[in-house]
Amino acid sequence: MQSVILEVAILILTGYLFGILVNKIGLPRVTGYIFAGLLLNPFTMHHVFHINLIEGTFVKSSTILTNLTLAVITFEVGGSLAIDAIKRLGKNVAYITFFEAEMAFLAVVTGLYLFFHFTGMFHGYWRVDLAIALVMGALAAPTDPSATLAVMKQYKARGEVSSMIMMVAAFDDALGIINFSIATALSAVLLSGAKIEVASLVLDPTKDILLSIGLGLVGGIVFKYMVHLVEGHDEDALMLPVVLGMLFLVFGLGQVLNVDSLLAVMTTGAVVVNWCSRKNQVFAVTDHIMELVFIVFFVVSGLKLDFSVLGGAIIVSIIFVLLRAVGKFLGVYIGASLSGASEKVKKYTAGGLIPQGGIVIGLSLLFASKPEFHQYGALIVSITIGATIFHEIIGPLASRLTLKAAGEIK
Repeated sequence: MQSVILEVAILILTGYLFGILVNKIGLPRVTGYIFAGLLLNPFTMHHVFHINLIEGTFVKSSTILTNLTLAVITFEVGGSLAIDAIKRLGKNVAYITFFEAEMAFLAVVTGLYLFFHFTGMFHGYWRVDLAIALVMGALAAPTDPSATLAVMKQYKARGEVSSMIMMVAAFDDALGIINFSIATALSAVLLSGAKIEVASLVLDPTKDILLSIGLGLVGGIVFKYMVHLVEGHDEDALMLPVVLGMLFLVFGLGQVLNVDSLLAVMTTGAVVVNWCSRKNQVFAVTDHIMELVFIVFFVVSGLKLDFSVLGGAIIVSIIFVLLRAVGKFLGVYIGASLSGASEKVKKYTAGGLIPQGGIVIGLSLLFASKPEFHQYGALIVSITIGATIFHEIIGPLASRLTLKAAGEIK
């Protein structure tokens, strides 16, 4: 049995080296981190190189690494929600977020329903066709801002398009949760023939979102006072444990209380950036460790991709990726046009909303864990994993090209 610490060392150093290598040919470092994870993936190592640098047991137990890094990444995303910026772009953010999320949902539902229907993938059972299409449509709405954030950090991107991308990515997770809750409820009805209860379709997702935001608000208030306790002491040394301790506390409480931990930590980041007088010192801490966080997060994401379950679902995954991209670009254009956003925002924002990972894999696993969906759970997970491979490879490239075209990368 290998040492877990040795495996962590291999993970970090391989990610670092691949990041440096791909950056030399003009690609974002995060792309190298993803390729490092795919290379170290036990499936790749066993079937291609016939060795096991990273054991399957490590991959299965690596969820804690994913959660810890997600807490830091999501906090940084919440930190992009400064009230001044929201006031300046508020109407634009609201319109663009709604239309890009819901147009992606509609594009995927419509496209996949027609694909399932005409190919007879589910033997012509329209209820199954629509049920699976609804769930996949709900998974199209969220954007994983991790890759875009990594590109912005590396190239020091600044400007209205960068700000818009981060704010939209932060808000469309909430819409994604609402879409998913409603879609799974409708899918259960379609597959079982049970009666639709409108109250549960509205109340359950609303309750989840409000509780998550409430936890984040309380966490942000406590965070603010914990940071002030550091004042007058060895501030540089003590700020790191305070920041990480509070982030992990909020994330962990979200898991215990069965609410959305990511939304809670994101809310905490928004509270800190708007109401903590020492916010610059707080975010300086996360800025210093972000590259390590990105390496661990994206390499582990590559490790967790299970190639063996892709199979025939890869075609559906490709269609999902294409339909989602069409919905995102169309939605941004409609939202930006209706809100009177600048031509630059209208033209370039959608390119930064392509990345997707973390949250949608979690939602698909949640779907598969429910008894009423056991027959189709593995299919949904495999389609989602296939789409994640494409999104995690093309997402950072799309973000870099978009921000460069917008003139926000020097």
